[in-house]
Amino acid sequence: MTTTVNILANSKFNNKWFDLSEIVAVIIATMIALSLVLGIYYLGWLQPLELAAYDQMVRLRPALMADPRLVVIGITEEDIRAFNRWPLSDEVIAQLLEKLLKYQPKVIGLDLYRDIRYEPGHEKLQKQLQAADNIITINSLGYSETKGIPAPPNVPPARVGFNDLLLDPDNVVRRNLMFANTSNITFYSFSLRLAMYYLLNQGINPDNSPVNPNLIFWGKAEFLPLSHHSGGYQTIDDQGYQILLNYRSAHDGEKLISITQFLYGNIPQSWIQNKIVLIGTVAPSAKDFFFTPYSAAAQKKSLKMPGVLVHAQMVSQILDAVLGERRLFIFGSQWGEFLWICSWGLIGATLAWSSRNVWFMILGNPFLVSVLCGLSFFLFLQNRWFPTATPGLAFLFTSGTVIGYRAFQAQRQQQIVMRLLGQNTSPEVANALWNSRDLLLADGKLPGEKLIATILFS
Repeated sequence: MTTTVNILANSKFNNKWFDLSEIVAVIIATMIALSLVLGIYYLGWLQPLELAAYDQMVRLRPALMADPRLVVIGITEEDIRAFNRWPLSDEVIAQLLEKLLKYQPKVIGLDLYRDIRYEPGHEKLQKQLQAADNIITINSLGYSETKGIPAPPNVPPARVGFNDLLLDPDNVVRRNLMFANTSNITFYSFSLRLAMYYLLNQGINPDNSPVNPNLIFWGKAEFLPLSHHSGGYQTIDDQGYQILLNYRSAHDGEKLISITQFLYGNIPQSWIQNKIVLIGTVAPSAKDFFFTPYSAAAQKKSLKMPGVLVHAQMVSQILDAVLGERRLFIFGSQWGEFLWICSWGLIGATLAWSSRNVWFMILGNPFLVSVLCGLSFFLFLQNRWFPTATPGLAFLFTSGTVIGYRAFQAQRQQQIVMRLLGQNTSPEVANALWNSRDLLLADGKLPGEKLIATILFS
């Protein structure tokens, strides 16, 4: 028995050089696993997983009530059938604006292209757009494949905003492009024009930082543009001045009125007075719909959000940020994200190395991944977006690598010890000694075992 114990002890536990080399091997394996995960992350291959995690957190957080400062007058399918045409004529839009101005809204946003005539009523509409200083119209900057769409003629540039929306690689709208610059012109977005008009009337003016031209102080908010590596992003085009769009809810989030309801119904003036009014289409046949972070969880009949409602979400976010009601999203630095991911990878490796209990590993890994998700969601509720899927993969990958290495080493050790024990014992005894090696090394003898047996004496 003493010889057997010595064989088992010398195979691993009393060989200091072997322990040290094993620790070094585990560290190297962990570093290789982490490097692989980080390399894949910084190449942008994990961005779809990070965006999926972001969308899930958006859907899980509590929805906000409708913004009382905004009203949307939407062109529905019923409106198109009632007027028997699309696009609606300039005369209908002129009647809408004429009645709407009597309700004394703070500012009106016309999210309809009116660069060409839609007779009758073109001249009447043009006079209204030129005369009323609180009507914001739209143009389109266009993309490389298409040309832009101009604003209505003779409308001052200060009352024109582009309504182009940024799409992520999966065609979801998660970002708000506030400014777009050319060599000598700065273009303002439609939502920014509306928010600026509303806030400037309250005496709240934006101001650039003298140190950082990209830092804008506006009311209680500090605006900083997104970069291509903010949050879970790695491969987006970060040109222009972009911020992460913070939706209020999966629905429109604002009061919605149809055109026929407003023109021919009895709408209280309190619904409109001193409000921001957006006019746009919500009819599915107009195909002005976009995917949002809520789309994956929505029903088929409401997979997309109308463009005018997306702009309303943008206006609401800017107002909330400037007035201190909702903070803008904050992102960690690249070094901070690097340490965040590596920390979870090292936790996974440490757990796999230190644990000798299989059940502890089976239950410990899901528990710690749940802790990671819970911590990420808690930070998200504080408007801080850090990578979630990547540190989770780093945790699982490093722990799996260490577990695999330990299993490989244990198999090698078992083969060596079994070969040594096999020289003096039968295979059955050798297996029994190996399976009870922990107790044998601790006490120097095999443990007793109670059983019912039939013994033959001869």
